[in-house]
Amino acid sequence: MRSYPSLPVKAFFDGFEWKSGGWLFKQVDKSGNFVIEFNKTAEKSNFLAISSFINTHAHISHLPRYSNQCGSDVLEGKPNIGGVSFTDNVFNSSSDCTINGVNIVCSSIRPENVNDLLSIYNDLPIKVIPFISVKHYHDKNLIILELNKIIKFFDSYNVPIRPAIMIHSLYNITEDDLNFYCEYSLKNRIVISIHLFEWEGELLYYQKPYADFNDNIYLRMKRNWQSINLGNCLIKIINNKLLMKILVHCSYTPKELLSINSNNSTLITLCPSSCIRLNNPVLLPMDFNNIAIATDGYYTNMGYNLINELKVYNVTSRVRNNYYEANSLLSSITGNPQKFIIYSGLITDRKLIHNFRNLNFFKKTSGYIPDDFIGSDFINYNDSYQRFFYYE
Repeated sequence: MRSYPSLPVKAFFDGFEWKSGGWLFKQVDKSGNFVIEFNKTAEKSNFLAISSFINTHAHISHLPRYSNQCGSDVLEGKPNIGGVSFTDNVFNSSSDCTINGVNIVCSSIRPENVNDLLSIYNDLPIKVIPFISVKHYHDKNLIILELNKIIKFFDSYNVPIRPAIMIHSLYNITEDDLNFYCEYSLKNRIVISIHLFEWEGELLYYQKPYADFNDNIYLRMKRNWQSINLGNCLIKIINNKLLMKILVHCSYTPKELLSINSNNSTLITLCPSSCIRLNNPVLLPMDFNNIAIATDGYYTNMGYNLINELKVYNVTSRVRNNYYEANSLLSSITGNPQKFIIYSGLITDRKLIHNFRNLNFFKKTSGYIPDDFIGSDFINYNDSYQRFFYYE
């Protein structure tokens, strides 16, 4: 009879809270189903288990940008590090994700790269949830065509994932197009992601659409919107509890819009390291009930380590005299995104998430695991933990 992996752990994080007292994790079949059994002797173990990490915002086709630029200048030029193909970039990013314990990634994909992605999809070490990136110059018919192409591909291979739409930014879309994609998403059970108020120029336009600011983002907003309907348009979108949406960055989001975001149809995703690189605010004045922390892409972040992002957010909050519970921070890369992608239908089979292969086991290699401050110890002193790779 075939044997499967098992591991005793002192405690495990189920996505929202720690369970202490000693537990045994046992895989029970080749599909990755597992059971968790109370085991008093495991309380002496130097291992921890953490529920599946999920990266809810990435750009896995991006190349690293080795420069000292910051702010919006980071995004202007293309990196010159040699001729690397789209597929090579995706494989490199995917490998970085798996090394850091992330096996499910929501990533933007340009419509012109969909065929390339599908050609390697089944060979990737991670499960990519594709978000087709939309800018103002993209033809709507092309976006819908590529979206349906991915749906057909997933159906043919029984992949329990539904692709989504990503609005590149407010300044790169018109009001008519934004409404079109939101209505299409609503009618077809598609999740829509929006880079929302990532830039101060977007907020300036929201506040003073008829002013004369010499700001590049502000001027783009003025050219593409040509109206003062931005506030009404966004309130209608955010208030729609049937429209499943991920709002990304939100660095300059007005407080009156943040206050209506606490519902199951909305996931706010923050990318701390990326915000710092772009000279944008990191913290949001709200609790973590529907917040996920993610990495963004190589353009603005040199890796796909979600624990590093928690540390960046945690340190930044303490500098500003804010304090977030360790459980809330860990939930932002586990329980919160898991709950949303199942509720929204991005993943249609929860076993894709709750699988032994997606669990993260960590061994305390320096010192001991404290009984009362496990989460804080894991985040603050993560260099004293080593991720444990279990090979069958």
